[in-house]
Amino acid sequence: MVLANAVNASETGFQSLNAATGVWNGRTLTPGAGISITNQDGTAGDPVISATGLVPDPFGTVYIVDDFIQTGTASEAVGDTNWGLTGSATFFSGTAGHPGILQLGTGGIMKTSTTGQGPILLGNGEVTLEMLVRITNTSAAEMYFGLSFGTVNAEPTDGCYFFYASGTNSGNWVGKTAQSSTRSSANSAVAVTPNAWTRLKIIVNAAGTSVGFFINGTEIANSPLTTNIPLVNPVTPRIYNSNASGVNVQVDLITFLMVLTTPR
Repeated sequence: MVLANAVNASETGFQSLNAATGVWNGRTLTPGAGISITNQDGTAGDPVISATGLVPDPFGTVYIVDDFIQTGTASEAVGDTNWGLTGSATFFSGTAGHPGILQLGTGGIMKTSTTGQGPILLGNGEVTLEMLVRITNTSAAEMYFGLSFGTVNAEPTDGCYFFYASGTNSGNWVGKTAQSSTRSSANSAVAVTPNAWTRLKIIVNAAGTSVGFFINGTEIANSPLTTNIPLVNPVTPRIYNSNASGVNVQVDLITFLMVLTTPR
């Protein structure tokens, strides 16, 4: 049998031969869990295979995951960072697909620092903070989600954070930066949806000169911000819920990653 080599050599990508028919078939590499591949079919050069699920090097990164898989009272330590909880803060029953939930009611605060200080000095490596949150309703609410410094029960004097108030920006999410109480805002067109899980992400570039704000994977309008980024006072992850009675914030997951410019 004569194989149809000349005819099928035009197939792109990696090739395999079907010995029964003499036909060459194009093939591509397919990434599995924790693996990413660029140039999967090899037509533009060598494929690059990367492992995406590895634990970061602790000397070159700061990596924290808090999933709140715990029961008890608000006074107990929570998660990797042993969050300090004040005001109305309670554990909430997990739901399908959302194991471990912390609920902040009126005046509820969760923070990694109890003094208003912070451990993280921006401008020394790229920072990514993500959180999965759900606001139960939007009546007379005012909330802050992100990195901040200053009085814990008020708008941050320094920080990079999402801000929501029912009477601000038509009730849509706002991305904000603050330095010594001078603030810049990125008014999004994304409304806060009651009782819907929302993924908030903040990315501060390595130099601390740009802050991007993302909601459910999409960067908001007027982002990134490049002014009033705090580079003097260290910040800390924090959520503050200042609102009328009955407006709760539920937190399912928080991740923090800082890739240090100069490893320790």
